[in-house]
Amino acid sequence: MDPMQTFLENHFLDESGVIYSQIDAKNLRPTDAGTFTGAETPAWHPSGVVLPDFWNYENCGMTTGGYLSALCTMLADVRRKDRERLRTLAQRTLRALHRIYTIGAEWEEGFFPKIWGNRFSRQTSTDQYLYAMFAMDQYYPTASEEERGLIRKMIPAMAEFWRKRNYTLTYYLVKDMVWPPLRFPPLLLLACKYAPEESRKEEALRILSENLEKIPENSRRKSGRLYHLADAVTMDVMNLSLMLESEFLPASFRPSLIAGMEKIWFEARQTLTEDGFYWTSMPCDCSTGIVIPGTEAQYGARSAWSTMVVRAGLQLSACVPALKEETRQCAERVLAKLTPETLYYYHPDDAGKLDRSKQFEVRFLSGDAVVNYLWAEALLGNR
Repeated sequence: MDPMQTFLENHFLDESGVIYSQIDAKNLRPTDAGTFTGAETPAWHPSGVVLPDFWNYENCGMTTGGYLSALCTMLADVRRKDRERLRTLAQRTLRALHRIYTIGAEWEEGFFPKIWGNRFSRQTSTDQYLYAMFAMDQYYPTASEEERGLIRKMIPAMAEFWRKRNYTLTYYLVKDMVWPPLRFPPLLLLACKYAPEESRKEEALRILSENLEKIPENSRRKSGRLYHLADAVTMDVMNLSLMLESEFLPASFRPSLIAGMEKIWFEARQTLTEDGFYWTSMPCDCSTGIVIPGTEAQYGARSAWSTMVVRAGLQLSACVPALKEETRQCAERVLAKLTPETLYYYHPDDAGKLDRSKQFEVRFLSGDAVVNYLWAEALLGNR
């Protein structure tokens, strides 16, 4: 294994193969009470959940799904000599996703929760679903018959969990939140791949048609700033690529989806820094999305979620070949600058740019950063 994968295997796995969202940057182990010394608990924090339980597992669907996608991308490289080892790791990671799914079944089949403290909660988010479902679809061609059966069961049930609720679900303090509609056509179309159903396909295309002008859904131009583009570009690219790959998508939709990829990449690539990180916010002209040059004091904190930006770039270049060279150069620059010990959720040197209630977040190394580093590295290797 390369050093980054060894680091993940040694420090980011729980006993079931779930990938921690964060670990303590100083001690290189899951966060504990000491990680949060002096920290303020935010007002929105879920009651009855202590800070370590929350942060260790907050994004575990994304991190575990992202690791399975990275492993599948490695397995797709027929030149690799360690394919059996990779297959074993992929099997373990699928079991970890299934474990999260099984915990969610305490409420309902198809519920995929945030397992704070490694136990059931009634909270989730669409990005947890997206990463898990995307990864299982990638894994399916090399899965065993038993694993394929699990995937054929899980993916449609996960899409139906949202459809039967009309895409409404309480999110932290927001009761019965109506989730952004463009999150769901890709999940519905993916479900059709494993359990074809005309009404599901028609609903996916209806939602897409009604919201086509909003693509990319996560474009983050607001109040004269670009903000948190890493999460935005990864969600958009995964959603758009799932739809572009679907046999159920009419060709007439393709130009709008590809244009959405180009737009979100144009925004996100501007946030990458020379030292391998990305700025979490930057001043911009909201009419064009072009960053307005300024001093570092005008920029948000840096984060190693830059690995998410460049992974998305490499992924979208399969649909936009003209961006292949640019995305390669960006990815190579970012990956060359980062080491396992610098995969910060927020860079410690930028703590002063965060609200006081968030400053403890510089004490984390990020599971999202490490799995997307490996995924991007594998995409580069497959070119």
